[in-house]
Amino acid sequence: MSDASEHWDTIFAQKSDDEMSWYQDVPTTSLELLARWSQPEEPLIDIGAGNARLVDHLIERGWRDVTLLDVSHEALAAVRRRLSATEALVTYVVADIREWSPPRRYRAWHDRAVFHFLVSTLDQRAYVETAARSLESGAVLVIATFSSSGPTQCSGLPVAQHDPEEIGRLFASHFDLVTSQLQDHTTPFNSVQSFAWTVLRRR
Repeated sequence: MSDASEHWDTIFAQKSDDEMSWYQDVPTTSLELLARWSQPEEPLIDIGAGNARLVDHLIERGWRDVTLLDVSHEALAAVRRRLSATEALVTYVVADIREWSPPRRYRAWHDRAVFHFLVSTLDQRAYVETAARSLESGAVLVIATFSSSGPTQCSGLPVAQHDPEEIGRLFASHFDLVTSQLQDHTTPFNSVQSFAWTVLRRR
């Protein structure tokens, strides 16, 4: 087991859903951006899916080809139990995004709060190249990171803060920046985290 897998398996095994700082009962911004920039009939991958409720809402809204990728087996096992009746609609991938090789291509990529855990330039470049290999020309990438005024640590790990302009530069080798916005997320503990949302289009 990799250090990252062990770290996140421990967190997901020890905490309930609503004890996670990123918990959202309804992930409104993710759903709004995906509905605006992608189509339910198109294949979508959620990076760092964890045990979040995004996939539940996507299925309710008509998505029929969703891949969930996370480094934590514990997290995806919990989702799989929760969504047992929709087994044919969801593919589960336990992998570290820094080492994963995509077996297929997608039309939409969603990442709420994985990229900011990649603090080294090499890991960030590896992520961008993996995203580029995973997405067809014209596909959309929706990414959320802590903004420049957001936290500097999360779940005991350091994070890299990014504003949309920086995300645009980091992904510029393969993607064009389409739109962006800042958003404050209120955690279950009533603290506020500043997120930067960026939508990019694969060239």
